[in-house]
Amino acid sequence: MSGFVDTMEQSILNLFLRTTAWTLPAALHFGLSTTTPTEAAGNFTEPVGNNYARVSVTRGTGEFTAATGTAPAVADNTNVIQFPVPSGAWGTITHIGAFDASSAGNLIWWAALTTPQAAGTGNDVEVAAGALDFKIGDPGDSF
Repeated sequence: MSGFVDTMEQSILNLFLRTTAWTLPAALHFGLSTTTPTEAAGNFTEPVGNNYARVSVTRGTGEFTAATGTAPAVADNTNVIQFPVPSGAWGTITHIGAFDASSAGNLIWWAALTTPQAAGTGNDVEVAAGALDFKIGDPGDSF
């Protein structure tokens, strides 16, 4: 599963229907989770310590593909997203998420990893180019 969290979906609708503006972050900050996040942006459990940090990716025309498709529309990351080298155990990483800040901030989007990864010394975490699917569509679309 992957998708935008409730607050982001509401922001998109408010922008489209009510012209309620919001400030988009200059960068997306990708974090890892050892638990399954919720649609309400809860339960995102990031590793603590051992050189863990979110990875910032500037939004622009070269970092993500142009959206294509119709059921749903999809855009992907164009480059590898490389997390810092763990200096100790981070646990089993099951999900990735995009935040609006490098620490704390708001979860915007999350997705389950195809294969959970045990991250720790000698087990780097990276996301291959094209591996993140950002999708948006209507209820009839298959995600």
